[in-house]
Amino acid sequence: MSLSVAVDIIIASYNVNGLRDQVKRNAVFHLLGTINAQIILLQETHSSILNQHIWQNEWSLGQSLFHSTTKDTNTSGVTILLKSKHLYMKSIANDLNGRVLTVNVFSNNQNFHITNIYAPSGKRNRTQNHYFFEYLYPYIYSKNPLILAGDFNCIENPLLDKYPPTKTDPKPQTLITLTTNLNLYDTYRTLHPTQTTYTHHAPNSQSRLDRFYVNPTSIIQNHVFILTPFSDHDLITLSIALPSPTNHKTSHPWKNNINTYKIIDHQTQLSNVINNEIQSDNHSSPLQKWLTTKNKIRILLKTQARNVARQKTLENIKTQQKLYKLRDTITANPNTENFKNCNSYRKHLHDQFLKDARCNLLKHKADLEESKISL
Repeated sequence: MSLSVAVDIIIASYNVNGLRDQVKRNAVFHLLGTINAQIILLQETHSSILNQHIWQNEWSLGQSLFHSTTKDTNTSGVTILLKSKHLYMKSIANDLNGRVLTVNVFSNNQNFHITNIYAPSGKRNRTQNHYFFEYLYPYIYSKNPLILAGDFNCIENPLLDKYPPTKTDPKPQTLITLTTNLNLYDTYRTLHPTQTTYTHHAPNSQSRLDRFYVNPTSIIQNHVFILTPFSDHDLITLSIALPSPTNHKTSHPWKNNINTYKIIDHQTQLSNVINNEIQSDNHSSPLQKWLTTKNKIRILLKTQARNVARQKTLENIKTQQKLYKLRDTITANPNTENFKNCNSYRKHLHDQFLKDARCNLLKHKADLEESKISL
């Protein structure tokens, strides 16, 4: 598929270090309203299911999505805010710990995929941080242009990304493997291979914890680092030109989805097609018989695959609608049983999204292998 460069997008990322205080939240929202960015990613918001709808109403400049942990804690929480009427986003996946929020963003000219993360922090959570990136694959995969961003709470190069520089800090191998496998590039390090800039400021050290990663087809234009009084993290922005697919269609190899063969009705229909064509005398040659049979099998498989996908979509929509109703119920009556039901539906939807994402990732890997073979 050929690509053409679309309009520029400016994205901001900011670890706000908690927004539960209403005065601070209003001040931060006012600041975010003044910066030059159409999309804003927030981490460590400390939001909860009970206050998400209130915060959404307080953000009046565009669409907003808040994601919170299912646990009763004052940690984590990730958010994506829009400041453009020409953009629309749809949540497609999130975790259960309030650390991952993935959306598809739509505009007139392009669709792109954003994953906003807040990785576990501190030396005590190094093991969690390690496994966090290992399990991040299903949230990130997309055929559209991809942006992975947020607070990674680790650094890839201790000599350049930390002050004072060290040689002893262990490298985040699972993150490096993740970005290598998905062909993602650190946008700042791509523009500035040897320059030192830090986004997190502690009393005795500084480090570049907040980053953007993108596909190589995206054109990285500029970074801006904004020191704010509300957090020990800088607010960072990325100006980028994302590629959008053209309308030229490319032929792909015929693939069979083995899950369609598990459906009894489909097995019967497939058997009937094959038996009827084998017994038919209306073919001029064995080759013609095979080509006709193959074409009918292909049409049957495509029809069945569309039916399965349509049914799955309807089930996800029903679960999402039920989840919204339960969330409203929790707001009106926050008791243990309502929380339990809401978390149960969230987990069901979460597991289904991850299952679909893993299937898409396997298809993507198959496509890559076929591309290598064709070359």
